[in-house]
Parts: sequence; C-alpha cells; structure tokens
Amino acid sequence: MIHLASIFPSGLASEIVFSDPLLATAPNSEAAPMVLAGVLLSLVFIYLASKLGGELSKLVDLPPVLGELVAGVVVGVSA
Repeated sequence: MIHLASIFPSGLASEIVFSDPLLATAPNSEAAPMVLAGVLLSLVFIYLASKLGGELSKLVDLPPVLGELVAGVVVGVSA
C-alpha cells in the first residue's frame, strides 16, 4: 500500500491511499514479445507512410511536413 503523504508531504495528499500497484502487470507474460513486435511494426509503418507523404507533398509544391502529418494521421488511425 502506498501513501501519498510519503511522496508529497503536504496535508492534502495525506488522505489518499492506493491499494493497487501503480505499474501495469501483464496476465500472460509469454505474449509480451508479440505485443511489443506489433507495436514496433505499427510505428515503423506509420513512419514510412509519413516520409512517403512528405515526398509526395514536395512533388506538388507543398511543405513536406504537411504531407508527413496527413499521411501519419491517416495511417496512424488504422494501425
């Protein structure tokens, strides 16, 4: 059990107590590498799409950051 009074000595935090752990625990630790691989693959895909959008926006004389933002948002929603 963690008391906030030990972290924050002010009187306001002395009444709040956490009974659950503050860190998330995975119920199935064997699946953790697959989850990490999926997240990293999604991030790489979003990055590559944003760079492609930046290059395409350069071709139509728009700022590259505009193409990167649009491609990142469009792909990031589905990833």
